Amino acid sequence: MKRAIPILAAIVLVLALALPLSSAPRNMGDGSTIWTWERGNAISTKLENKDVDWDAQVGDGRWGWLTHGKKMTNGNFDGQVEVKGMDPDSWYLVTLYSDDCLTAYYLGQVGYYGFVTKLAWADIALFQTDAEGNAKIDLPYTSPAVDPVHGTLAAPVLPTGEYKDVTVAIKYVGTGTDPNWSLVQSGGYSTPDPGNQYNLYEMEKLNFTIWEKLALVHKDTSDWSVISQNGELVFKNGPTFCYKFEGWELEADTAYSLIYFADPWPGSNPGALIAEGTTDGEGEIKFEGCVDLGMSLPHPSDANYALGAKIWLVPSACYNPVSKAVTSWQPARFLFEANYITYDNHSC
Repeated sequence: MKRAIPILAAIVLVLALALPLSSAPRNMGDGSTIWTWERGNAISTKLENKDVDWDAQVGDGRWGWLTHGKKMTNGNFDGQVEVKGMDPDSWYLVTLYSDDCLTAYYLGQVGYYGFVTKLAWADIALFQTDAEGNAKIDLPYTSPAVDPVHGTLAAPVLPTGEYKDVTVAIKYVGTGTDPNWSLVQSGGYSTPDPGNQYNLYEMEKLNFTIWEKLALVHKDTSDWSVISQNGELVFKNGPTFCYKFEGWELEADTAYSLIYFADPWPGSNPGALIAEGTTDGEGEIKFEGCVDLGMSLPHPSDANYALGAKIWLVPSACYNPVSKAVTSWQPARFLFEANYITYDNHSC
């Protein structure tokens, strides 16, 4: 029963992202003054070219839209970009930018496809229009262009976190078989476009959140193979560790602690208590919130620092919240991380 909920949610998300994209989002045609349109988890934002005063040139046949999820997971910027009336057989760079301090920090870690740092900028796609000057690409997007220095431009991963006041620029970077790589390296045709001929820009700034998803599992400790998944944690980077946790088929009416286990045993190196809760009569549990851990994960003292942090769910009777130590090894009752995680507590 518990797994039906995430599956249904995934179906709704897919439909929400897909339905508006078979044609222009509702009431968002060339020349219209509808800048955004929402359906379910998906937001569509109109793109127009703008002059040097940043005034939109509406109705001139050069336009498009970008659709994305309000809530996304695992570093993916999920959605689509569609443009119309652009230069035929030409290349365009999709760039995100923000003046918001935390958002700028996250985007700056991506820079140019993760290869070149660009303060407050992230280049997330490089695509080519067809002979009519139109294009539609799914995001995340791996470009068919091969950078002469960096090679294949695989879709970049954005850090988890809350993104605010994000602008979008669809910037011209050449016409022909390959992009103009000098223009790509310089960031594309200048913004705003002096001749009002090449680029497109957002008509409303974007706001979205990217979460990281972690499965919590029972393991066979003889070989550490996974027996079953019985929990799921989503979290994001930020000054505080913000999370949502759901567990199922656990011991009924039992207090549990969600912890950062920092090796070696007993996990208090330094370790951290993230949250506590009690299962219901069916062994299900849910809790969410934000907690100041006072550190990024993993901590440098953790023996797994080079790999990442371990997140466990253990019966509270097996854990000391003061010393941050696991006090009783009862692995059949524990949920272990399916993989290591990292968390950045950067603040502005």
